Amino acid sequence: MMSVIMQRDRGETRPATERGERTRRRMVRGAASLLRERGYTGTGFREVIEATGAPRGSIYHHFPGGKAQLAREAVDYVSGLARDAI
Repeated sequence: MMSVIMQRDRGETRPATERGERTRRRMVRGAASLLRERGYTGTGFREVIEATGAPRGSIYHHFPGGKAQLAREAVDYVSGLARDAI
């Protein structure tokens, strides 16, 4: 399998690698769990990194919109699970 890497230039993003996507999904799932346990104010990037074992730089790479973006995606993930269960 060949990965193509492109430079970022004025809003362009590079294609995600399979490994990067797995890391991103792991962070979203971990954030969803922490948000359920601790709430929004009790969940920060540091806690998500500790819970998921993701590299610190990955969280800033995958969620440039910060904590709000991560929380939105975690809520979307959980709502998708609920929707599928129904």
